[in-house]
Amino acid sequence: MPAPKGNKFWLARSSHGAKPKFSDPEVLLKACLEYFEWCEDNPLQEHKVIVCEGCPTDVYIDKLRATTLDGLTLFLDIAIETWHNYRKVKDLMAVTSQVDR
Repeated sequence: MPAPKGNKFWLARSSHGAKPKFSDPEVLLKACLEYFEWCEDNPLQEHKVIVCEGCPTDVYIDKLRATTLDGLTLFLDIAIETWHNYRKVKDLMAVTSQVDR
């Protein structure tokens, strides 16, 4: 059964729209730093076979994982558009501009 026409149910809401996932700049910065740390702690590995004196040996070489905006937003579980919106929020501008460098 639909709501009656002319209802004012929306006025009873405590807020309009979804709450932002990050509204505190310190929390956002901490989450971004966790992403950078994760990238350092989880390097990509390149597999090579090295032949020394006729004996092949498997070698795995750690390669620095690049930090990307797509990777960051995936880690933070937010959409890329949300990050772009955070750039416009006065309280979050300092964090987003620092991370974007």
